[in-house]
Amino acid sequence: MDHTEAIAALGDLAAEPTGVYIGGEWEVGAGEVVDDIDPTTGESFATVPLGDAKQIGRAVETARAAQQEWSELTYAARAEYLWRLLRLLERDWDFLARLISLEVGKPLKHANGEMVFGTKLVRFMASAAHHVTGEIVPSDDPRETIYLHRVPYGVVGGICAWNFPVAMLFRKLAPALLTGNTVVIKPSEISPICAIAVARLCEEAGVPPGVVNIVTGGKEVGASLVSDERVDFVSMTGSVAGGKAVVRESADHLPKVSLELGGKAPAIVWNDADIDLAAQALITARLTNTGQVCTCAERLYVHRDVHDALTQRFAELASALKVGDPLDPDTDIGPLSSAMQHTKVRSIVQEALAGGAVESPEIQATMPTNGGYWQKPMLLAGASPDMRVMREEVFGPILPVVAVDTLDQALELANDTDRGLTAFVFSQSYPVINEVNRRIKSGALYVNRTHGSAVQAFHSGHRQSGVGGEDGMHGLLEYTQIRTTYMKF
Repeated sequence: MDHTEAIAALGDLAAEPTGVYIGGEWEVGAGEVVDDIDPTTGESFATVPLGDAKQIGRAVETARAAQQEWSELTYAARAEYLWRLLRLLERDWDFLARLISLEVGKPLKHANGEMVFGTKLVRFMASAAHHVTGEIVPSDDPRETIYLHRVPYGVVGGICAWNFPVAMLFRKLAPALLTGNTVVIKPSEISPICAIAVARLCEEAGVPPGVVNIVTGGKEVGASLVSDERVDFVSMTGSVAGGKAVVRESADHLPKVSLELGGKAPAIVWNDADIDLAAQALITARLTNTGQVCTCAERLYVHRDVHDALTQRFAELASALKVGDPLDPDTDIGPLSSAMQHTKVRSIVQEALAGGAVESPEIQATMPTNGGYWQKPMLLAGASPDMRVMREEVFGPILPVVAVDTLDQALELANDTDRGLTAFVFSQSYPVINEVNRRIKSGALYVNRTHGSAVQAFHSGHRQSGVGGEDGMHGLLEYTQIRTTYMKF
C-alpha cells in the first residue's frame, strides 16, 4: 500500500478530523488548525483543528461529573470495557499500525511492535480487576479494626508523547479507567489522528459519556489541563523540560504528578561480552523507530580490547538495514517524526563533528531524497563529555562511542548525567554485571539484551527521568490513593 492509498484508507479521519471528543460527543477544535505532516515526504496529508483552553475546561468538567458513577461500578464491570477495547484493537490492528507509520514515520514492523505492547498492556490491566487489594492492620484498641482501602483519585489529566501515539495513550487510559478514574487526554499535536482513532474505539466500546475525553492541542492546551484545579492526577510522558513545566503549572493546586521523562541511556560493553549478541542488541536499542525511543541506548562505553570489533560489527549490521518508506513491511529505518526533530538531530550532529568527533566506522546507508525528514545512522568517535551529543537526549539514530579501560571509568562516565531512565550492560561475568547493577543510577537495567518494557514489570525513571512510574501492578496502583478507615466496634 502506497501513501496515497494509506491516506484514502483513513476515510473521514483524514478528510474531516474533528480534534475533540468530550462527553461522548464530537466537536471541531476551536484552536489552531495545523497540518498533519507525513514525515516520509514532508507534505501535509490532513489538516486538524486543535482544541483550546475552553474545550479543556469543559472536558475536565464533564469528566468530573461522570467520575462518581463510574467509580461506583465494580472493578469487573470497568474491566469489561477494557476487554471490549482490546477486541477492537485486535480487530483494527492493521489499520492502526499503518496510521502510526503514516503519522509519525515509524516503520511498519515497529508500529506492529507498538500494537503488540499496547494490546498486552490493555490485557494485563483488564486481567488485574480482581487483584487490587487493600489491607487490614492491627489496632492498639482490641475493639477497633483498621482498613486500608484503594480509592481512585478522580479526574486524571494525561499528556501523551508522539513516539508511541497509540500504546502510550492506553498506558494511561487502561489503569486509570480500571481503578475508577475518568480521564482527559491531551495527545501530541504531531500525532492527533492516532488519538482521534482511539477515541472512536472508546465510543464504539460503549465507554460511558464523560469517562474518556480527548482534546488535541499544543503546549498551551496542555498547560490549561495541568493547571486546572479540578484535575486530581496528572500523568505525563515527554521531555524533561516538559515535565518541569508540568510541575510548575500544577503547583498551585498540588495534584498527584507522575512523569515519564527522557533518558540518556548508557550502554557498557565489557571485554568478555559476546560481541555479536551485543552488536545485534544495540542495533535494536539504538535504531528502533529511528532512535526515537526514550529507553534507547544513547551513549556507548566499550572496553578498549573489544572496541574495534564491536563498532565494526555494529556498522556492518547497520549497513545491512533497509532505510526507506515506513509503510514498506521490510523497512528497518524510517524518517524522523517531524521537521523540528530533524532540525534538532542535525544540529547536534553538526556541532559534534565541528567539535572534533568523527564518524567511525562509517555506516553505509542510502538515504531517500524525497523531501522527508531523513537522518543517516552514525557512530561517532571522539565526542567529548561536554558535547550535546553526550549530554542531551538526541532521539535519533546517532550513537557516540567511547573506549574505556576500567569498570570504574565506565560507571563514572555512565552516571555522568542528570537522567536515569535505562542502562545496558553486556558481559559474561557475574561480578561485572553485579557491580553495574549495584552502582548504575537508572530505573531499569538491561543485561545482555536489547531494550523493551514488560507490561507486568514497572517502568520508572530515576533522577530527572521521572517521578512515579507505569506498568504492572505497581503502575496500576499509581492511579489509586489509600484511604485509612478506623472501624470502632
